[in-house]
Amino acid sequence: MFCQKCGKKLDENSSFCPECGARIEKSETVTYDDFDHPERHESFSSHKTNWVEPKYLTTCMILGVLSIIFSVLNYFGVYLTHMIGIVMGIIAISLANKDKSETKTFSKAGLTMGIIGLSLGAFAFIVGFINAI
Repeated sequence: MFCQKCGKKLDENSSFCPECGARIEKSETVTYDDFDHPERHESFSSHKTNWVEPKYLTTCMILGVLSIIFSVLNYFGVYLTHMIGIVMGIIAISLANKDKSETKTFSKAGLTMGIIGLSLGAFAFIVGFINAI
């Protein structure tokens, strides 16, 4: 029997593929004949996807990190930097969403850091506003 995902030959009692780690269920096994005629087994050829790298992957990561840094600087006495952090967080989030809509993939880390930076900046803004009153 062979792995449906990568095609590696498997032992009959295997639960996971030693090559790719895919879970093997007896109903999902592919026989040797399926390799000679892959059109007989639809899901064998359908697992191949063309992954497209997000256009703004690096930009989202950098903006997310910078948004956190600028937002945190406000807590160390460098005032008004949280506004820069908020803007960078918003840009990182919007670029990640743009990637998601265009390429169906996006920088999850960049999006997460953008949200954290935006949240920290917003919190610094609220605390500063309350202290000014």
